[in-house]
Amino acid sequence: MELDTGTSHFPDLTRSTGPTGLQGDQGPMGPQGDPGPTGATGPVVTASSMSALNTTGATIAVVTAGTPVALPNNHNLGGFTVNAANEEFSAPETGIYLVSYNISLNTAALVSSQVLLNGAVMAGTTISPTDQVSTLSATVITNLTAGDTLTLQLFNTGGNVVLQVGNGASLTVVRLS
Repeated sequence: MELDTGTSHFPDLTRSTGPTGLQGDQGPMGPQGDPGPTGATGPVVTASSMSALNTTGATIAVVTAGTPVALPNNHNLGGFTVNAANEEFSAPETGIYLVSYNISLNTAALVSSQVLLNGAVMAGTTISPTDQVSTLSATVITNLTAGDTLTLQLFNTGGNVVLQVGNGASLTVVRLS
């Protein structure tokens, strides 16, 4: 039997197209794709943070104009640097920081406290009680520039105060962004 390739034995199937029908229901969701590659690790912002304490029960001779509080113990400086007297801490990076301090005295006294930023009072850190107290503390969020210095200070009395043994004074600075 021979194949006839010259003529078609099928009727002409080309016809005009009719109107589009209604859209059918949505099918089920397909399987979840493979996860993409893991991105690069972001910076650890809080790595530029510090904590320093005075745990010795030190006696501090406070003068009216102000006396720095030495914080020689339990340094966790996270990039910060400190002067030889353990009184002035320098920020390693520019950013927004949480600055917090606490001072606990053995005996209540009429004394004030604050943090100095580059030798000037840091806004929001001054505590000036009108009666004798044994605890002074403040916390603020502020901008610091790399190289800025922070000093915890007692002032406004002409006499000695004695810090509690253990955590008599502390300064904590944490970079937020």
